[in-house]
Amino acid sequence: GDTNETSKSEKELKQETFQKLWAVHSGWAGMALCDAVSFAKDNSPRQVDSSIDQQTVIRDLFMDQLWPALKVRGWQADEDEDDVFLYEGQRFASPSAVMNEVIRIHPELANMIIPLLNKVEATRTQAAEQEKQVREKDLAISPTNVGLESLSQFLERYAPMQLLFDRKRASNKVSLGRRLLSACFYVFCATRLSTSANASSSDPDLSDKENLEKILISDGRMALPHPNWTRKHDAILVLSIVLHGWLDIEKNLRKIVSDPSIKWGYPFEVSKNQPVQRMGRSELQNLKSTADRAAKVLNGHKETFNVTGFNKNLVVESFGLTHHGDDNQEEEGKEQWKVDQSLLHQASKKGDTSSQEAADLPAKRDLVKRAKAVIQKTIAMLDAGGVAAALAESEQKADDPNDDTNAESYGYTVINQADRCNILLAELVRALIKCSTKFASEARLLWNEVASEAAALHAMLAPQPDKAKEAGEMAKILEQIKLAKSASRTGTRQAKNILRVMIGEKPHPPRNNESMFPDADAIKNSSGPKGTAKRRVKKNEPSLAEKALMNAMKKASKKGSELPSGNVCFKDVDESLGLPLTMDELYILALFSSDGIPLILRGAYETELTIPRSWDETSKK
Repeated sequence: GDTNETSKSEKELKQETFQKLWAVHSGWAGMALCDAVSFAKDNSPRQVDSSIDQQTVIRDLFMDQLWPALKVRGWQADEDEDDVFLYEGQRFASPSAVMNEVIRIHPELANMIIPLLNKVEATRTQAAEQEKQVREKDLAISPTNVGLESLSQFLERYAPMQLLFDRKRASNKVSLGRRLLSACFYVFCATRLSTSANASSSDPDLSDKENLEKILISDGRMALPHPNWTRKHDAILVLSIVLHGWLDIEKNLRKIVSDPSIKWGYPFEVSKNQPVQRMGRSELQNLKSTADRAAKVLNGHKETFNVTGFNKNLVVESFGLTHHGDDNQEEEGKEQWKVDQSLLHQASKKGDTSSQEAADLPAKRDLVKRAKAVIQKTIAMLDAGGVAAALAESEQKADDPNDDTNAESYGYTVINQADRCNILLAELVRALIKCSTKFASEARLLWNEVASEAAALHAMLAPQPDKAKEAGEMAKILEQIKLAKSASRTGTRQAKNILRVMIGEKPHPPRNNESMFPDADAIKNSSGPKGTAKRRVKKNEPSLAEKALMNAMKKASKKGSELPSGNVCFKDVDESLGLPLTMDELYILALFSSDGIPLILRGAYETELTIPRSWDETSKK
């Protein structure tokens, strides 16, 4: 009973897992299933199992009812081969062959043989009917009713033998892992987007890229792979996936990058017709101010921002930063980042287009992230309302790229990452999210940098009348950062959920019974003034540790006696007092308790992190 229950639970678990996988990948897998069913309609199934069963039934009937009568009449079974019979020099290869000739040889057995033949015919008719029903069931299989068992039986009857052999061999199996299934899903979705865009287009002169560009949907506040990335690049990216496969696979990415037929356009290609966008004086000044702060951040904390989560290349490209310094300075960690005005103009689409150079394509990680976001949003809109709804949503995003009414912000303000001035803040927030709690000093530094950058952006935008909306949003973001920082003292998950929502990511589910986000009112009340007043401490009053140690010294000195050396030791001291100490050792311990232990490292062990301090500096710290 236990074995049956276990096997039943395993079977149910497999079926449940199959249904979940099929629900996700039925788009492309359903098309393959339909092709297989079409093949089955024109071809007969394998008859191995049914023919074996039929021969077994005939043999059992023959051996039970006819063979005893034949045996007494001189029939013999061949000792070398099974189911081969001999009679008067004649050789019969099967029970069926014997039954077909036995009436002619032994007419007296007709009353026995005729009912036996009728039974055999009935079993044949029944087997044919069962086979017909099974075939009808096979041909009725579809993406809506397929199951694990029905699909397995279908493959056993119609799939190529090599496929069945490959599925059963112990080694070198084709792994249907999550990565492969994910690649199939996104390639299918990209193909569906391209097909739907071309089918719905009413203008035959438009190219595939232009048709696809019309229906693609992207959140205006979503992070861009490059500062000058546009919806045109989204369309090219999706079409390149249709052409060469999912770009998260390195082989496919190399094909996409090296394909000369894929024209990425500005800023990844230089041409005479590349767009030029003139920026206002205040906008350019905002960009310069943010670029200066970005250079200062990279110069001040070089190692801290070489971490996962902080896209240093995007910051460098967005603000036209260049590295100044020779190789020796690099080795010593003294590299300097400075703002190159010509590169800053190029990043802002301002300046002489003839002097601009083609930019490199973004990193694979950024392209994959962008492709997933655009494909998922557009496919969701197609499933909800069709191509017309996708076109309407796409046009709305084009009119107001900063509209975040559909963003899952949970009531928090999202950083507008389409605004280049906000890229540094967004990357600092990403670095803070990825920062582990094991590195407390780095976390404190990142919290300070995030709050400082948000405050600087708000101070920069507040005096500008045309930036009133952006200034109001930045004020809310600054308050959210303060709330998250306060919440991080009790737990990082809730605090980082606020940060995740701010950059458009999904928050992590809560643990135990805690909420997904911190309670702002509870944090305000906990951080407010306490009801009991703190005890007033005199300016020169010693610490409690110093007081306790000095009292112990006085008590011990009363029990001591003078030695010829001038030191004080203890005699007749209770063992519970611990190790006997001299007066000099007691004074040193008292000094360490009140002023701390100074870090004094000289010579070969001295580094940037081990700064020598004097006793005066230690006591003032």
